[in-house]
Amino acid sequence: MLIIRAILLLIFLLPINALANGESQPSIQVNTQQNNKNPAVSTNEQPNKNESTSKLLKSPLIEEITKQQNQKPQSYGKQGYQWSKNILEYLFEFLLTVFTGFLALFTYRLWKANISLWEAYQEHSKHLEKSVSIARESADAANRSAKVAEKTLIIGKRAFVFTDEIRAVSIPSEPGLAAKWRITAILKNAGETPTQKMMMNINWKHFKEEIPEDFNFPDASQPPVYGFIGPKSFIHSCHVDIPIPLIEKAAFVGDHKIYIWGWVDYNDVFEGTPRRRTEFCYEILSESVPEKALIGFRLHRKYNGADDECYRKPSPYVRPV
Repeated sequence: MLIIRAILLLIFLLPINALANGESQPSIQVNTQQNNKNPAVSTNEQPNKNESTSKLLKSPLIEEITKQQNQKPQSYGKQGYQWSKNILEYLFEFLLTVFTGFLALFTYRLWKANISLWEAYQEHSKHLEKSVSIARESADAANRSAKVAEKTLIIGKRAFVFTDEIRAVSIPSEPGLAAKWRITAILKNAGETPTQKMMMNINWKHFKEEIPEDFNFPDASQPPVYGFIGPKSFIHSCHVDIPIPLIEKAAFVGDHKIYIWGWVDYNDVFEGTPRRRTEFCYEILSESVPEKALIGFRLHRKYNGADDECYRKPSPYVRPV
């Protein structure tokens, strides 16, 4: 609104300035020739009249009046021009001041808008970081839940082999051979999926006392036996034959102890799972009765476990030749 008023004032002053510059300068002109109101005046009187008029114009009073009349309009013109010029300069400075004020106000509002935008950006960044953190935590929780669910599924469904029982069968003597006990382990799969790449081994030995602490439970001299156990099924392991007289001596005299031990290595059907292992060790117990010996089995305190509880790591699978 102020700018419009200033423009209107400028439009109003321009004609005044032009009028002040173009003002006609008044002058006193003395008509040296008088109208011939009286045509009857004789030509003889004309020279005398002209001479009188000339003397009148040359008088000091007339010259002073003429001089003042010639100078006064010029003084008025210069003052009007200077006044108009000053007004225009003041108006330009006023408009420049108003424009500078508006520019400063706009700059201030722009600065405030940038500050607000920066604060909004910072707030948005905080909310975004919080959202990312929440999303990351949710993803981690989902991954943990998926891993727990997968682990639970594998534990519930995978093959798990253990020794269900130890069986002994008496083998009658043959010509040149003593009677013997044939001992096997019943290996059962408690899982809902079959075993894969299964290998097994069983061995025995008699000691005068307990198994030594540094005993390493060696494998039998025969190569491992390969097998397969279906879901919720069982098989007989490879067997060992122990002479009956040796067991009867342990029962009747009690001067030694007999132990059997073995292992089973296998894979389950799930990808990415480690190879499994089960170890077992039993002491053979015998008791004498008339004309025969009874046989039983008792878990030994060592070399009994599954997977991470085993003394040894599973043997790598080797395809049978």
